[in-house]
Amino acid sequence: MFLTATLPSGMDSMKVITEGVRQKVAVMPGAPFFTDGGGSGTIRLNFSNTDTARIKEGMGRLARVIAGMA
Repeated sequence: MFLTATLPSGMDSMKVITEGVRQKVAVMPGAPFFTDGGGSGTIRLNFSNTDTARIKEGMGRLARVIAGMA
């Protein structure tokens, strides 16, 4: 299962991805999944290959990354 999340206005998805990797949470850029050229301010999350505890931990890490960049 995938989820596309919209980042706060003006936030660079590639910077979120780079900092996420430093914080041990990986997400994909959303833009490649938009056929109309949009999605530059989005990220894509994958929940298909992990358990609930790891999803919660990853979401907490991602929230801290985004909050730290806001």
